[in-house]
Amino acid sequence: MKPVVHGLEQQYKGRLDVLYFDISETKYADVQRKLKFRSTPHFILLTKDGERVAEWMGVTPEATLKASIDKLLPAKR
Repeated sequence: MKPVVHGLEQQYKGRLDVLYFDISETKYADVQRKLKFRSTPHFILLTKDGERVAEWMGVTPEATLKASIDKLLPAKR
């Protein structure tokens, strides 16, 4: 999944912030608990205001992630 996520991160550069968490990493335990981050991979799509829009656990097709991101973001100018 890493190549897919990194590719989407580049494709939406400047329009999408991507945060990476390792479930075993305790440094961000409070954020992980707040987001209910439970497994790897676990994708959570949030609005800029922190509203949860979509969520996927496990291997997820790039087209699925992209479709949800495209619905959330305004068209690129």
